[in-house]
Amino acid sequence: GGYKETQETAMCGVCARYPCSCGILAAVIGTFCIFSASCATSIYIRLTPLYTTISCEHASTGVENLHIGIPLISPTTLDLIIQMNCSNPNPYSIGFEWTRLGGVYLGAGRTKVGDTSAVPGKVSYFPADGFGSIWVRANTTISAMMLARLAGDLIQSKGQLPLRLELRQRLSVDVMLLGSMGPKVSQPFVKECGMMISDLGLKPKIGPMACADSFDQLAIPPVGADPYDGTMRFSAKQVAPKTIQEGMNLKNWGLGITMAVFYTLGAILYIVAGWKFWSVARDRYQLGKSARDSHVEMGSSSDSNESAI
Repeated sequence: GGYKETQETAMCGVCARYPCSCGILAAVIGTFCIFSASCATSIYIRLTPLYTTISCEHASTGVENLHIGIPLISPTTLDLIIQMNCSNPNPYSIGFEWTRLGGVYLGAGRTKVGDTSAVPGKVSYFPADGFGSIWVRANTTISAMMLARLAGDLIQSKGQLPLRLELRQRLSVDVMLLGSMGPKVSQPFVKECGMMISDLGLKPKIGPMACADSFDQLAIPPVGADPYDGTMRFSAKQVAPKTIQEGMNLKNWGLGITMAVFYTLGAILYIVAGWKFWSVARDRYQLGKSARDSHVEMGSSSDSNESAI
């Protein structure tokens, strides 16, 4: 207790002896506090809202490794390479990785003909405040018997068959206040997509892709339709509702307290600095006034002595 009192007495003594220096120190520390509070305010504004809906559009569907089969004799095999371009307006990145294979289903009966997986050499990634892509590879094998059974479906659907895809991915969302310095939070991402495919016996033609939360909600546009029909959006509820809510609470409480504390400290220190500077100016003024008064008194005394002589 005595040591602490000695420290406080010494500090007060220093400030009393050098009030201008203490004022400068208070102003410097106050400026640092205001700067820190301004940084917290900037981060708060940047992260409000914490999540903005991401929009994706079907960009292209390419056919690779195509082998045309013959009904009842040989299968048809092909790989579909699907690219969706997405706009991420959020101040953090979002990445995707495949957790398990999804299914590929053909025809009105949804017969499984393959699996969906990652595209070798392609990364599904959305940079912060930028544009990215989702890449999907659909390995498809239509057996010789199925080619024969699909003849009736092709006639009824005017040569077009629905091809449905399951997307089974896990996305990583970074909602930490310090960006990449914080750990990434993973969240399952499940979508059901589909497109029309025609001319299976020749060179297949692919229509625009559409996506929904389930196959029952999916409306697949025909070949040649406007690609706009394939637009899909990722809302906060679909991406990571619990994680985003926790991030919002952390942002509001953490940054709110930081701003309140540093703005308050900065204001107090500026008041202290102003008071110290005012004290120095007042003391100097009083010292100058005393000196002038003394000079006047000395002059009056000299005049009186001369008159007496």
